[in-house]
Amino acid sequence: MKKIITFLLFISLCMGMIGCSSKKEVTLGSLDGEKYTNDYFGIEITVPEEWTKLDAQQQQELMNLGQEAIAGDDEKLNKQLDLAEEKVLNFMIAFKYPLDEVHTVNPSIACNAEKLSFLQGIKNGEEYLEMSKELLAKAQIPYEFDEDIYTENLGGQQFSVLKVNIDAGAIKLYQKYYTKIIDGYAFNIIVTYSDEEEKEEVEEMLNSVKFN
Repeated sequence: MKKIITFLLFISLCMGMIGCSSKKEVTLGSLDGEKYTNDYFGIEITVPEEWTKLDAQQQQELMNLGQEAIAGDDEKLNKQLDLAEEKVLNFMIAFKYPLDEVHTVNPSIACNAEKLSFLQGIKNGEEYLEMSKELLAKAQIPYEFDEDIYTENLGGQQFSVLKVNIDAGAIKLYQKYYTKIIDGYAFNIIVTYSDEEEKEEVEEMLNSVKFN
């Protein structure tokens, strides 16, 4: 189960590749207590204070575990994942439980972004998520896509949404990928949960999204 969770997060985080040229400076944003803010994207998200927020080192360790679970000894795939990791900029990753505790499922929320100039013709959130869907379909763990990409309102802004799930035997995991094009970037929020109670928790965070 731990490999499945790290796989899900690694794929999610490697969906984003970031550039470095812009009129404004792109930063990682800041986390103060339960408030995550990113002035570049003008967004604020409330994450429960008791949730575990990963620092840069913990995020890197998570990425390493994910790559090991996905690629193993496949040298070609490892090189591809190394390239993806170099291009990803992770803003915030948080889990309900500390990573050193044993839980069947650990609900999570993550944010990252990808500069559209790297993506050859991607113009909107739906096209971006269609590209992401193709990536997920190639994964070693079988993703299922319940419905077409649709839109949801977060903080008064329309996001394109992709819902996926994965059957891990006794446990079924669910993810929702939210994407909005902001100032030439695909800004992504990814949530993971396994049941209705956890779904309500992540939806509370999504409902907290505010835009300046």
